[in-house]
Amino acid sequence: MQFSAVTPNLEVLTPYLVDVDSVTGDIELSLEIIGTPAHPVRNGKVLIKDGTIYALMLDRPILGVEGSAILKENKFILENLIAKSHISSNTSWGSQLKKTLISGKKAKSSSAHNIRVSGSMDLEEFFWPNLAFLITGKDVYVRTLLGEIEGVADLNLSITGKDTVSIAGDIIPSEAILRMEFVEDPYAASPIEGETITHYKLHFPMENGNVFLQNSQMDAEFEGTMSLYQLGNGPYRYSGELDVRKGKFYYFTDVFDIESGRVVFDPSEFNPQLDFIATTNVSDLQIDVLVSGKLNDPEIVLQANSEEGFYSQGELLELLTIQRRLDGGDPSGGGFGDQSFYIFGKLLENELERNLIRSTPLDEFEIEGSESLMGDSDEGLSVKVGTKMTENVHLSYKQSLSFSEPYEVGVEYKLTPNVSFVISYDEDGQVQVRYRLKRQF
Repeated sequence: MQFSAVTPNLEVLTPYLVDVDSVTGDIELSLEIIGTPAHPVRNGKVLIKDGTIYALMLDRPILGVEGSAILKENKFILENLIAKSHISSNTSWGSQLKKTLISGKKAKSSSAHNIRVSGSMDLEEFFWPNLAFLITGKDVYVRTLLGEIEGVADLNLSITGKDTVSIAGDIIPSEAILRMEFVEDPYAASPIEGETITHYKLHFPMENGNVFLQNSQMDAEFEGTMSLYQLGNGPYRYSGELDVRKGKFYYFTDVFDIESGRVVFDPSEFNPQLDFIATTNVSDLQIDVLVSGKLNDPEIVLQANSEEGFYSQGELLELLTIQRRLDGGDPSGGGFGDQSFYIFGKLLENELERNLIRSTPLDEFEIEGSESLMGDSDEGLSVKVGTKMTENVHLSYKQSLSFSEPYEVGVEYKLTPNVSFVISYDEDGQVQVRYRLKRQF
């Protein structure tokens, strides 16, 4: 049998492409089948232009697919296949990524192809093909179906196997956002017997930072290495260590600035080891929170250094919860109504900070003096914003909303990942120079 066709889809082959829902475009087919029904031999050629690949796990399709393949004696061989995936300028995709600003370069043209696929597929057993493909990419924009992972990365992946298809290799992000909770997926299922099983073994080197985690517990920038494993529809497993460069840790009604931290993943269970040190200020008192141990049963220690004396864990917990003591330790504590104002003001501050950080290009947004939000005066209320201008330079601006205090401009220059200089300048001409040294033991 010999036949040819011009078609807008590639339904004849998409059932054998792992995690691909459909392929559309200007497609030309020329196929020949000879031999016997028990031992058919397939030959032919496939051409595709202006194609689109809709992947099951991706929120955005892969565009600009062009290439050709030959089918020779049941061997499907990709001669040349290129595609592209960039941040679109007319959608909200990629709106939280700052890659263009960080690199200081203009965004690459959306017409440039940045994905290449090569390899072959053995169709001797037509319904059980043996795959052997390589996928490489440069500055590829990736967004998973629910937006849990979004970023720009270089790809170096292999797709191999038959009954169990292995997708393995490196995904090297130049910038990425992980919107995931530290909980195990309750809907994960075991592989179904008889079906083709997909086995993911992906490695994420993140030595240069610019990888951000956003969940109900923290907003933080990480660096390190992490690997992801998944067998079929089973749960995700992780291994590796991630260090926190900087970020926010949400605890009770307060937002803590993470001074240092580490997350260690164990691939045998989804219960990472946490080790965080973070600080916040409540009523001019600096409170440190130390979080260590397994995620399902962490040990949390509160401590504070004050000239007024020692604070117990209960007193510090009370300060974090309602922003001042109710037992008379704070003479200006006021009644229950005043406490409600403070609590509501702090909750409002936290939500404002979190939402503005996540919805704008800012890396930093802080409101100080939150109790003033619910009072009769804005005295003491100030706003601080900051953003990363280059990989090593961070710019900040602080202004009191009462305008009775001078504004302050700050520049942080990072010499190394662990050493940086901070220079601040206010409208009174006062200049301060400090340095920061990050140490881990």
